[in-house]
Amino acid sequence: MALTQTLKLQYLSAYSIFFGGKMNFFFSHKLIASASAIVLSGYCVSPAVAVENDLISNDVVQKIVEENTMSPASITNQKWIEANDEIDIQEVDEIQQTNEVVSEQAEILTTTGERFAQVIDREDGRQIITLSPGDHDQEFRFNFEGAFLEEKDGYILVRPEQFEEPYQIIDPAWAQDTNGEKVDTHYEIVGDTLVQHVNASATGTPVVADPYIRDVYGWGKKIGQELVFTKDETSMVAIGASYCTGKVTGMGLGPWIVKGACAGASAVATHAANTGRCFTIRALGGKYSPNIVFPYATRC
Repeated sequence: MALTQTLKLQYLSAYSIFFGGKMNFFFSHKLIASASAIVLSGYCVSPAVAVENDLISNDVVQKIVEENTMSPASITNQKWIEANDEIDIQEVDEIQQTNEVVSEQAEILTTTGERFAQVIDREDGRQIITLSPGDHDQEFRFNFEGAFLEEKDGYILVRPEQFEEPYQIIDPAWAQDTNGEKVDTHYEIVGDTLVQHVNASATGTPVVADPYIRDVYGWGKKIGQELVFTKDETSMVAIGASYCTGKVTGMGLGPWIVKGACAGASAVATHAANTGRCFTIRALGGKYSPNIVFPYATRC
């Protein structure tokens, strides 16, 4: 099964059926069982029990996504793609929707072991929906080639380099099984790769998870509010973060903004001063953006 580019993901099986021109996706324990002997990231996976006609409809998956997605923007496009091992985020747009998941008899993928992911494009970014068997721990790997990844209050900032302005923000990790039970999950940063660890479901049922990758420049413009310090103020912050705390507090901003803005401020301000730029704070929040504050260096 060849594609122009290979998008990689560590475990997903799916198939679809056409009804009156509408594509309906279904997920089956049987499909999951067919590929469950694959060794993933050091885990030796035992075959799951095949359950005939025990289908998990796309409506179930959609409901789980809606329940767990914070402030979702409108959907602009959806597609299914071939996925193996690791997803290269920069290559997602180059991957064409695979036709291999389309079968009137719904027999494709029952024995091939191929893996797929659903990509949901939204007005402010992209979600990548994963469905995995819930009888063992899983990990999904997403590569942001050349980027500097940083955890911030459960979110992941995607920067071109350390201390530079983020261009993407990833919502906190979540996972839920198809019985509606929450499943433990967390992110791990390994260089420029984000790894999502997903624990086994308590009932062994399939688990839905995603990273929601939001663009900092939403709708073609920079979102949020900026506070740009002068060069003299940047030098003061570089000496000690207390100057940052005092300035932000003096402006009457909330304590959560003060904490987010000034944590690690000295290192960022030092970088800004050394490169002839200014220490800057960005605060996001609203209907279609996460509530998060972060510092970076920018031109004055």
